Amino acid sequence: MAQLEYLLELDFTIPEISRLLHVSLSTVMRRMKEYRLSVKKTYTQISAEDLKKVVSEFIQQCPNSGYAMVSGYLKSLGIKVTRSTVRETLKAVDPVGTLLRGLHLNFIHRRVYSVPSPLSLWHIDGNHRLIKWISLTLEWTGMVLFLAWIMVLLKFLRPLLRFSRLYSEKSLKTLIL
Repeated sequence: MAQLEYLLELDFTIPEISRLLHVSLSTVMRRMKEYRLSVKKTYTQISAEDLKKVVSEFIQQCPNSGYAMVSGYLKSLGIKVTRSTVRETLKAVDPVGTLLRGLHLNFIHRRVYSVPSPLSLWHIDGNHRLIKWISLTLEWTGMVLFLAWIMVLLKFLRPLLRFSRLYSEKSLKTLIL
């Protein structure tokens, strides 16, 4: 019972609760009936006029705010209302802004990229932040490869150096004699 109440207070939906608890949807619904829990009981009882007053004050402070910002602001104040209530209130308080957002007339200007193929920019979306670590790894890997190359070269050159030393000693002996 305590888990269900806690998850409902945190705004989890019933399907999300069933997935979190690894039980079926019908089990969650049955337990909610059994414990007399309801999603509707978690909503704040606030009059439409009071809600309009709170939303209009917020719209005056942040005039370009949409549904997500307003619902987040209401949650930060501890006011939990349905999505439809927030949308209706927003339409009543800021009809012009709602219309402009609905028509996408104040859209965000995005950059236009010109790339040679469709997959040319895929790395920017996800793993671009890893470049510094990849470069460090490559530098370390390069150092390891360099040291391995030197060891192979030394193993190859060691016999040559011995032979050349022997050869030079023999040639010195012949010159001396």
